[in-house]
Amino acid sequence: GVSKIRKSLHKVYEELNSEQFIFIDKSFIVNVNHVIKINDKQVIMSNQDILPVSIPRIASVKQSIIKYWSENA
Repeated sequence: GVSKIRKSLHKVYEELNSEQFIFIDKSFIVNVNHVIKINDKQVIMSNQDILPVSIPRIASVKQSIIKYWSENA
């Protein structure tokens, strides 16, 4: 669904308080359950959306996704 809230994305992320959600870029938080593929610059979601991964976050995003998938497979 879609929610409209006026607060910073960092505040929303803190309120989510779940390993299931990760920051992939300053403008994007994703639910790891819906990530189907990751490469060096993008995350592909189950709805076929292609989202950018910021260069400084690539390693930590990959690590977080792999860790979550291995613990929740």
